[in-house]
Amino acid sequence: MLDQHPALAELHTIDRDWKKAGGLTQLRAEWALLQRLRRRDYDLVVHLTEHPRGAWLVRLLAPRFSVAPRVGGASRFWRRSFTHYFSKPSNARRHTVERNLDALRRIGVYPKTDERRLVLVPGAAAEARVDALLARHDLAPKSFIHLHPTSRWLFKCWPEERNAELIRALLRRGDRVVISAAPDTREKAMVARILAQAEGAVDVAGQLSLKEMAALSARAKLFV
Repeated sequence: MLDQHPALAELHTIDRDWKKAGGLTQLRAEWALLQRLRRRDYDLVVHLTEHPRGAWLVRLLAPRFSVAPRVGGASRFWRRSFTHYFSKPSNARRHTVERNLDALRRIGVYPKTDERRLVLVPGAAAEARVDALLARHDLAPKSFIHLHPTSRWLFKCWPEERNAELIRALLRRGDRVVISAAPDTREKAMVARILAQAEGAVDVAGQLSLKEMAALSARAKLFV
């Protein structure tokens, strides 16, 4: 999702399949990553999780500054790895983005409101596919409402009958509705049940990548 972000000079990634490929293959991949990071000679490492990889990288890369979450009951190794630590109170009712930005605030960087806006570049391929999809359904940009009623955690979702009622109300007033979901069996089944109660929406559930989903949302006049 960070690919093509205008503020990034280089994007380093860790493949989850490294572990599945065997110990020697993983070691080679980790070593290659370390060498790429060393060549960049970074001055700052911001580590947002409690994963020990961040502590190891800081010790091996030796940046001038490094910041990580303060972890209760953390090992001596963790406590002595970073130059700065930021708090992550479990009862703080704040957006995850704001909590992560506390890492920057801890080192004296206070992002302004316009600097905290989302920047996501879907890319030419994703935008072209979405444009083709919209054309196939005779939909112009800013002429439809994008409804995404599902979630990985289905208990967080608005009731299916309410979503169906919303779709019917929007269609009655002349709006076009595009409904989406992840390529997950349960999520697609939920969309099918909603559409069984409210016909007329364009169903793209399970058909889009995350970047294509972003391109679709950017073209909608409203995202729900």
